[in-house]
Amino acid sequence: MGSLLSLEWKASGPALQNQAAMKLDTRTWALIPLAVAINVAAGSIASYFRLPLYLDSLGTILVASLAGPLAGALTGAVSNTVIPALSNPVWLAFVPVAAVVGALAGWLARRGFLGSPLTAAMAGLLVGVVAATLSAPVSAWLFGGTTGGGTDMVVAVFRAMGMNRLEASIAQGLVTDPLDKMLSFLMVQSILAALPHRLRTSFPQGELLGRMRSFSLPGLRGGGIQHGERRAVALAGSPTGLYRAVDGILHRTAPLTKILLVVASGVAAVTLPAVVAMPDGSRLPAPALPLLATALLGLALIGGVGLELGRTTATLILPLVLSMVAVNGLFGGAASSAWGPFRWSTPAALDALGLGLRVFLILESVILLLLTTRPDLLMGDLERRGLPPRLAYVLLASLNLVPTMLRRAGEILEAQTSRGMPLGQGLSGRARALVPMSGPLLLGAVSEVEERALALEARGFGAENRRTWWSDPPRTAWDPTLQLLLIIIIILLGGRLFL
Repeated sequence: MGSLLSLEWKASGPALQNQAAMKLDTRTWALIPLAVAINVAAGSIASYFRLPLYLDSLGTILVASLAGPLAGALTGAVSNTVIPALSNPVWLAFVPVAAVVGALAGWLARRGFLGSPLTAAMAGLLVGVVAATLSAPVSAWLFGGTTGGGTDMVVAVFRAMGMNRLEASIAQGLVTDPLDKMLSFLMVQSILAALPHRLRTSFPQGELLGRMRSFSLPGLRGGGIQHGERRAVALAGSPTGLYRAVDGILHRTAPLTKILLVVASGVAAVTLPAVVAMPDGSRLPAPALPLLATALLGLALIGGVGLELGRTTATLILPLVLSMVAVNGLFGGAASSAWGPFRWSTPAALDALGLGLRVFLILESVILLLLTTRPDLLMGDLERRGLPPRLAYVLLASLNLVPTMLRRAGEILEAQTSRGMPLGQGLSGRARALVPMSGPLLLGAVSEVEERALALEARGFGAENRRTWWSDPPRTAWDPTLQLLLIIIIILLGGRLFL
């Protein structure tokens, strides 16, 4: 039977094969949430081993290779939507970049670039260059060339060499992204080569991968974990998301109202002035954006999550704003003052502060939404308003699977360490431990797909009928009035862009 299906596939011609590679079947929908959770867990593994890599596209490349460009783009976009809900809202700005990475990885896989380690490495370098080129304008124009992470020091070095924000962001990306994507492609290629042929070809694009050659890498075979009682090793905590269960007024407000508040905050951040010129020619930060940020904090205090909002913004957003001001003030323009070898540009620092205030207001409103809205209620409300049910499933399942995947990564680390896996010394030694860690994680995820796909089909995942709901989302008597008021504010502020 398998031979007959294989002959039928080969006889179907390239056009039908490409159409199948773009199709999102139930197996693909079941794999995408697992891949998103892998992206988060792999990034935590890289942080645990103190590696200058991201590895946050490992699952995206896996899905793109097995299911095609469309599935890869969707996985990348969902991943950069889920990560902000769990930890850092900054990643929302890079959703288009993640989608392009997934689409390009799927296209390269269809062209046979994952057939051998050499071509996989070439594909990784190409994708890394594209990712660096696309992400640099976002980082430079939206965040002033910084993102609040360790790579800001690399940007500062390039700024000190005389580069502008965009040039420094591109240079930083070209230093880190190609190496990161090359390693990710090599790991995915090795894992796909280790998969049984029947399992690999059960995915839409699996047959197009052909015969695959791989390195003999440790940790891909016999590296799984045994079920049973085991203390998990904490890699990066066990995130349960930013949501805080409090019986507050904001929790009882309709999700749509809070979404409109985020949109209104974003429009205000874009249209209102961040810096004003004084009569004497000096420039100062405009009061509008700080006042709005303070109003959101006051709203959070009324809703019972004021401390959580203050703590989260201080942890995630304040370092970003301070980094923007420091890097641009020290290296961003003509010096206004000097302290020994250091030069400070007040105009450049003031511009960076204004940009930081805009970013702060937008991200603060997003964090407030996530703190006060349960993910399942948010997805359910969006689905009622037209969000495709399959996409709602992927988003919600990804949020639920991330803690499970992190816990599994901790169990794999403990199991591999007990079997004598050397953690190694230095950068190269820690990098060699990635394969025994990530290999079982990826293989286990792919092995789960069939069971998850059958469960989805049994629950009517592919049904076209409109779904019904057991309960209604939160809603108060003043929600319609607030929604109308927010829509009016959005229209009035948006009109400033055309005046």
